[in-house]
Amino acid sequence: MFAGRWYGCLLAVWLLGTGSPVQSAEELPPSQQFLAFIRQQARALREQDRPPATKEEWLARREQLQARLEQAWGGFPASDAAPEAKLLGTLQRDGYHIEKLLIPTLPDVWMTALAYVPDSPGKHPAILSVHGHWKHAKVEPALQSRAIGAAKLGFFVLAVDAFGAGERAIGEELGEYHGEMVAATLFPIGRPLSGIQVFENMRAVDYLQSRPEVEPTKIGITGASGGGNQTMYAGAFDDRFGAVVPVCSVGNYQAYLGACYGTGCEPHFLTCDASTGYMPDLDALEKETDILERTAAFYLCSPGNPQGKVASPDYVRRALALARKYDFMLFFDECYSEIYTREAPVGGLQVAATTPERFKNIIVFNSLSKRSNLPGLRSGFAAGDPDFLETMAEIRNLTAPQMPGVVQHASVAVWSEEQHVSVIRQAYRAKFDLCDELLKGKFGYF
Repeated sequence: MFAGRWYGCLLAVWLLGTGSPVQSAEELPPSQQFLAFIRQQARALREQDRPPATKEEWLARREQLQARLEQAWGGFPASDAAPEAKLLGTLQRDGYHIEKLLIPTLPDVWMTALAYVPDSPGKHPAILSVHGHWKHAKVEPALQSRAIGAAKLGFFVLAVDAFGAGERAIGEELGEYHGEMVAATLFPIGRPLSGIQVFENMRAVDYLQSRPEVEPTKIGITGASGGGNQTMYAGAFDDRFGAVVPVCSVGNYQAYLGACYGTGCEPHFLTCDASTGYMPDLDALEKETDILERTAAFYLCSPGNPQGKVASPDYVRRALALARKYDFMLFFDECYSEIYTREAPVGGLQVAATTPERFKNIIVFNSLSKRSNLPGLRSGFAAGDPDFLETMAEIRNLTAPQMPGVVQHASVAVWSEEQHVSVIRQAYRAKFDLCDELLKGKFGYF
């Protein structure tokens, strides 16, 4: 819910909107034109799409899609025999019992699972229950309730932990999000997490079909959020599923890009040129109480780009006071803080630490892109308000791409070393001196 450095001299304040009717393209304000452009491009990309006209055409397309999926997932090993699961224990319940299982999926890889088995005789339809971003994976209370309800209705339910989640987490405690570390570390070896999940879910079907209590032609799969993704992929790839029910799953790029407006927000740009000293005019902003009362976040760059203007401690203190008075977040971008020719710029947290509220209402951002000349790592950090960071971490787990483990380790090493930063700063200083000599008085250079 924040904007980047749009034109270098512009900073963004995000406003809580009051809501307005949908406008035609001709009536759209400049702030919404980019979204309209993206929607138009999305429509153009899919305008040639047509549903299959015949069953034969659909079967041919399905085969093509399945081949592309398997290629994207790096291929699957042969798995003809049903896996031989290990039974670790049984819990008897009213009308059903629960089996604690280990199911082999890959060499030396075991999937933890719970089987909810009806006590009624005969064969039963089965449900493969997969999970998404649930803190406790298969034993999340909501998922247990779903499995118990289905078991009491006569379904054999197999609830599984996804690769890297629940009892299969890398950490010692339950609750690790499987897309946070595991998914990121799989990409460098060409094994996306989604592909491993599909293969393991196929092995789960192999296991279900081997159970005498299960009717092998009546197996369905369902899950919510990330479990919805698993459900869609597995259902598209494995024809043995007779029912495929994804819940609360993926959206589309148009929906994601329009989320800001969907929540009733709009960007408001502040002048940041020579007339304001290359920083937003806080005196003028302070008079715009109607804007401040609707503000959700104020994005401020210091040092700025491209002018390099640095906010003084008093300036930062005033901006932070406004954030606290009107209860919005001050997002303080310090990505250029290690590039200077004289004194190091003041940090937002340095100023915040001197106030009674400490780090309330402020988040600072920094990255290795400028500090260490490593933009390709896409590595950075956010620090500040602990309540906001807790929420931000949860949202990142659900919506943001995760950093591969090898990149995380490399980042820690680079963040921990300062000598190369001084060398890079000296190189920048030499380039600044050369620019001063060649460009001074030209092209607006100062």
